[in-house]
Amino acid sequence: MSGPRLFDDAARERARAQHDEAHSRWLCLSEERAAAGLRRALEHCWALAGDSREVLAKGLAHERWGQHAGALGHLLALGLFAREGFEVECEPDLGKQAPDLLLTRDGTRVLAEVRSITGCGETPWEREAAPPPSPTGASDRRGRRGKGGRRRDTGRSLEGLSSAKQERLARERARRVAAERAAAAAANAQDLGESVARVLENKAAAYRDLCERLELPYLVCIYQDADDQLTS
Repeated sequence: MSGPRLFDDAARERARAQHDEAHSRWLCLSEERAAAGLRRALEHCWALAGDSREVLAKGLAHERWGQHAGALGHLLALGLFAREGFEVECEPDLGKQAPDLLLTRDGTRVLAEVRSITGCGETPWEREAAPPPSPTGASDRRGRRGKGGRRRDTGRSLEGLSSAKQERLARERARRVAAERAAAAAANAQDLGESVARVLENKAAAYRDLCERLELPYLVCIYQDADDQLTS
């Protein structure tokens, strides 16, 4: 490929100084097929970025996940719309406001914003490691004391009980663990749904006047940046 490169020698040198778990380091240096394929795709996307190439290259090379993922999503959106036959303009000059993309195809123009939802700003190696959950039905020989100093039966040993009672207690514990996990999953789904709604509302409010003035439709491209919650 002729011309400037996104993943050149200078980029590789910067990546070598980053934390081992930084996604930007993996992307730039890894010989895995996934990393090599993503590099090829991003080189093509970066060529479409015009005057925004320098800013996007700096963001993509950032060790912190939020900066890196924002640039990654922006570049991939450029490539996606170009592949679909749109002429793409990155950060168009439309006055005071500039959404991420201006898309044109067959005389139709669309303003587009690219937005991440989950995990923005995180650095995985800075997260506090959570203690591993106890196996279902595992015994806690110490137990826990309730009111009056009496030990609660939540994690007592099954030793010395009849087979029927052991089986019944194991089933009860399994049901309790399953219910707790289902409740946590439901809460996460609700939080994520509310986050998506807030993003759409805020972005729509921010660009409503511009879209009305230019009489252009407005598209918000939401992508997952940390896990599979959003696609699920």
